[in-house]
Amino acid sequence: MSFLYAYKHRSCSIEHCIGVLQVSAALDKLATRERFLNSQCEHLTAEYRDAKEHLSQLQMQFNQKQDAAAELDNELTNVVKV
Repeated sequence: MSFLYAYKHRSCSIEHCIGVLQVSAALDKLATRERFLNSQCEHLTAEYRDAKEHLSQLQMQFNQKQDAAAELDNELTNVVKV
């Protein structure tokens, strides 16, 4: 139901209808600003996503090399004991 219709049929006061329209306009303005800010941050979001993926790959490589080093250390310990 439109605010004008509601006012014409006395479902709400003019002050209420104006207040609702002001809130609606403020929400539209906020949505516009949010879209603008999101568009300004898109490249940062993409850069962060890429860096996070790269870090994940490096952590996986580190863990593999750490496991390999531990195995070599165990072999060395066994050779020294003999």
